[in-house]
Amino acid sequence: MADRQMAGRGAGDRFRSACCAGELCSICRNPAYAKVEETIFDDDPIGIRHPLTAYVCREHFRQIMGGRGVDLLEAARRQTSGSG
Repeated sequence: MADRQMAGRGAGDRFRSACCAGELCSICRNPAYAKVEETIFDDDPIGIRHPLTAYVCREHFRQIMGGRGVDLLEAARRQTSGSG
């Protein structure tokens, strides 16, 4: 598991999931930091469908989720990797 976690280290020693490898931000085309996904609620008229997804860079993830969202995500990633 440590090998997988280290392989996911990116700029600034931030974890980047292997699912983001080679993916680009759908907004600015910089390397992807996270993948965001739509939630399909029970009352959706087309309830049986794949949720919309998009890869985003750290800055656009911050714009979508807010600064606190990025801080919480990075803290959780540090905890699970044992580095924080």
